[in-house]
Amino acid sequence: MQPLASIGELRRLSGAAWPDELVALEVLRVASAAVRSYCGWAITTEDHVEVVIDGNGSRVLPVPCLHLTAVHEVEVDGALLTEGADYTWSASGVLYRPARWPHTFRGVRVVYSGGYEPPPAELSSLVAGLAGRLSAPAGVASWSVGSQTVTFNSEAGPSLSTVEEAVLERYRIVAGG
Repeated sequence: MQPLASIGELRRLSGAAWPDELVALEVLRVASAAVRSYCGWAITTEDHVEVVIDGNGSRVLPVPCLHLTAVHEVEVDGALLTEGADYTWSASGVLYRPARWPHTFRGVRVVYSGGYEPPPAELSSLVAGLAGRLSAPAGVASWSVGSQTVTFNSEAGPSLSTVEEAVLERYRIVAGG
């Protein structure tokens, strides 16, 4: 899966040269994986993703994608539904069904496409910042070699900061709908 930020963005936003592109790409992949894990979905474009979802008994059923671009198939307990007649969908990742979704585990199969291309700029910046911290020793916010200055910060390190988590809340799928 493609990282949420490019090596160029990492270089520009971190102010570092990153001469080893393999290392730069790896820290971008790790930072992107942390963001995707926190948010609960891929964020970048995916095509024809098949998921099986537990029915919730209501008329509204969330799909694990907050930026739907197409819904290709919806099947309830083995029966294929017709878009428009049996269900409608929202780009925000919600399926609506007037007849209610079943209240059964694994009762709804959905094939969809969605995600962002390119990723939102705020996510690319966040991932580049997180990736830059991944290369520093844990707990170090900044360091320089010439004057041997080291600044420590409890928020620094490979984990997401509270500010980053606040930004990611707009892109996060919360378990249970």
